[in-house]
Formats: sequence, structure tokens, C-alpha cells
Amino acid sequence: MALQRNFPFLGEQTSARGYIECMLERYVAPVNRSDVVRFQFDQRVTARITLSRVLWLQGFADQAMRTVAGAIDDALAIQHTLSLCNALGQAACPLAIATGGLSAADRYATMLVHYTARHGADVWQTYGRCFKGMLLIKRDGLDVGLPLLAAGVEELRSARFVQYYTAFLAALAEGLAGAGQVVQGLAAVDEALMRSDKSEERWIFPELLQLKGELVLLQTSPNTAAVAEDHFQQSLEMARRQGALALGAADLDEPGPALAPTAQDTPGAEATGAPLSPLH
Repeated sequence: MALQRNFPFLGEQTSARGYIECMLERYVAPVNRSDVVRFQFDQRVTARITLSRVLWLQGFADQAMRTVAGAIDDALAIQHTLSLCNALGQAACPLAIATGGLSAADRYATMLVHYTARHGADVWQTYGRCFKGMLLIKRDGLDVGLPLLAAGVEELRSARFVQYYTAFLAALAEGLAGAGQVVQGLAAVDEALMRSDKSEERWIFPELLQLKGELVLLQTSPNTAAVAEDHFQQSLEMARRQGALALGAADLDEPGPALAPTAQDTPGAEATGAPLSPLH
């Protein structure tokens, strides 16, 4: 799975998709589940997580969400909490938010908080709070959601847990800009760009460049329009090179966030000692 995971991370979406689809067609899970012992996560679930993210980046939102649903169904079927939380945190929550699936986004975030609370998975709990913050920003406003998101990002920074941290920084930067805190928003997106460049996390670079351009436009310094236009052009060119239509579809004349969090609130469910089951 190393190649399949690394290609999308580096922005090589077409190559990643080919490898993953080939793996899913040929993969036969060991009868004794030794793959879960060796890798911590079920490999079929892991492949579908990565494939769903690639499909979304390529512009196939509906297919991406169907793939996410398949990953969650697989994790529930084998009763493996780590694989389920991985599917929820790495694919279901962020993709539902990105595609505007309001009820699905809230349901998945609730599931993530629910199952991680049962099993003491602190980092995944923080993920859940970050996603909840993103949802609350859209549903109830910045005053409600931004503090929760900011607190979650700070927890991840303190824990030095960087997986998906860059994407949360992007969401934080967007929220700060919406709250009129442009300087803080620029600091957040600059941190995200620095981390993305250092780790070669290329898949999110087009979105970060677009967001940086939007924040630059909110400044009053000279040449902001030209500087912002340069960021937008770089974003579009990189998205096209990666085949990431979801990040390259913005009109340069009317730039907008590539990842716009949306949600509806739904009640959670009480934790039980029963086998894993979806929350409704």
C-alpha cells in the first residue's frame, strides 16, 4: 500500500488511482486477518479511503462518496474500530464537508467522536472536534465553530500529530479570514504552505495557494491584486498538472474556497458495549 498512499499525497492522482483500483480487484484478505495485525488497519478499507480522496480530487464527488460508504461498511462488517475511525477521519468527514453533504458530514463526525470516545483514541477525538468546529462554522456561525476548530488545531500542534493537520490549518485560516482576523489567517495559511512544502504534501498545495490569494485580497497594501492573481494562477496550474479538477475548477476572476465546510446538526448516540454499528 506504500505506493498507493504516497502517490496521492505527492499529487500524482492518476497513477494512484490506477494502482489502487488494481489492488482492490486482486486483493484477497488473509483468513487469519494477519494484515490487520501487521498494518493496524484493514488493507481493503485503507485502499478505499485513499481511492475516495483521489476520486474527489479528480472531480468525481458522487463516486468518491460511494467509495467512502463502502469503506465504512467494510470496517463495520469486520468489527475493526481503528479501520472505522481511519475511514471516518481520513475520508468520510472531510469529503462530506467538501462535497456539501450536510447530513452525511454531521453523521460521520458524530460517529467519529462516538467511537473514539469509547476506545480512548485521543488524536481521533481531536479530529472529531475539528470537524465539528468546521460544521458549526457553517451551521451556527463563526462565533460558535471557530473556537472549537482553533482549539483542536492547537491540540494537534502540541501533540505534533501532523497527519491531516495541514488541511485543518487551511480550514482555520479560512475561518479566521471570515472573522476579519486577516493577519492571523495569513499566518495559518503560511504555516500550512511551509508544512506542505517541507513534507511534499502536494495534494493540498493548490487549495492553499488559492486561499493565500483570497487572504491577500483582503489586505490594503499596494499591489494586492497582482500578488493575489499570481497565487491564483499558480493554484490553477498546479491543480491541472495533478489532474485535481476539484481544486482547479475555481474561476480566477471570482476565486472562492476550494473546500467549503457545510453541515446540519443531528443528535449523537449513546455509547454502548454492543458490536460496531452505524449511528443514525
